[in-house]
Order: sequence, then C-alpha cells, then structure tokens
Amino acid sequence: MGIAVTLLTVKTAEILPLMGADGLLKLRLLYPYALLLQQPQLGLSEQTGDSLSQIMLYAQFPLYGLYTSLAMKWKPLWTALTQVAAIHLLGFGVLWLLARK
Repeated sequence: MGIAVTLLTVKTAEILPLMGADGLLKLRLLYPYALLLQQPQLGLSEQTGDSLSQIMLYAQFPLYGLYTSLAMKWKPLWTALTQVAAIHLLGFGVLWLLARK
C-alpha cells in the first residue's frame, strides 16, 4: 500500500510547487521529512541534502507502511495509524519551525 501511495504522491509533489505559496504549504504537509533534509540548519551539504531528500521522497510512505505493519503486531490498527499520523505531524512541525527563520 505504501508503494502505491508513493507513486501517486510523487506525481502530486511535482505539481504542488507550481501552485505558489499555498502549494508549498501543501508540499510541506505531504513530504515534511524530504523537505526537512534540505534545511540548512542540519549542516548537510547541498548535494547530500538533495540526495537524502530524494531518497526520503520515495521512502517516506513505504516506511510508514512498514512501521504500521510492525506496530500492528502489538497494537490495534487505529493506534498504529495514530502513531504514524503523529510522526508525520511532528515532522511537519519541525519543518515549519525551521522554515520560519
């Protein structure tokens, strides 16, 4: 499921920056960790940040799926999904704080 979602969201991520400031906010909501890796506050070189960001663009949703499937061994589905949502929103919050500079 994570791979199918990734294919759809990568296409969406190509379009969102063309929508102006509103599109950039939506892109930050969709891929907070990919954009977080490009923040200069992390101290990564531009090339390294871009490479890691590209990897995270394709890995984010499969990693969410992997975490959910592992968490479901010990917790109900809704608890695992809530944890994934919290992890995602945490990434967005950190990105929002770093981008405000």
